Amino acid sequence: MRQVPLLLISVILTVLGQIFWKIGANQVGQIAISVSNFIPSTIKLFTNIWIILGCIILIVSSILWVVALTISDLSFAFPFLSLGYVLIFIVSWLLFHEQISILRLTGMILISLGIILVAKS
Repeated sequence: MRQVPLLLISVILTVLGQIFWKIGANQVGQIAISVSNFIPSTIKLFTNIWIILGCIILIVSSILWVVALTISDLSFAFPFLSLGYVLIFIVSWLLFHEQISILRLTGMILISLGIILVAKS
């Protein structure tokens, strides 16, 4: 069970990195991909501090994930990634005020139940 904290930290960092990417993407705005604006748009995107921080956090998360995999079965570890979906779901609602349908809520409940079953095995 010593791998559980590593798995959880990795997942939480992944969620944090995704949140930072979303904040950065919101600041940059919609990017229309065309030949004439590809390079300026790419520079604008990858010089945004939130995008940069998100990348750094996701690299750290990946390193922790690999370390966790050295002491864990993949069939045990991989379902923990689903926890990221649940956390993103909650954060999207709280931070970005995204709408939540009953179908999405049902899906998140099912994912949560699956995570609990795997963690107890």
